[in-house]
Amino acid sequence: MKLKRMPWDEKAWRAFQRAFSPMPPDFRIGAMQKVAENVEQVARKRNSKVVELEDVYNGSKDILAAKAEFMYNSLVEALKIEGYIVDES
Repeated sequence: MKLKRMPWDEKAWRAFQRAFSPMPPDFRIGAMQKVAENVEQVARKRNSKVVELEDVYNGSKDILAAKAEFMYNSLVEALKIEGYIVDES
């Protein structure tokens, strides 16, 4: 599986990889592939031939925030099913 389909600035690629490093390996590759595609699309919309740090941020933030919220909500729901109620106050 190829994550990069266009050139990336070295700092942008390192930041991108570092952002996903805490993620469990089973999820990491699929998530990285989906987000990398979006990041590259953002770079292309800027008419850039190279992915830069701003593309990593702009192409990742909404996807990762949505995933984090989804995972949190899934956790709360799973705990509720088992009888544990999370105090979200």
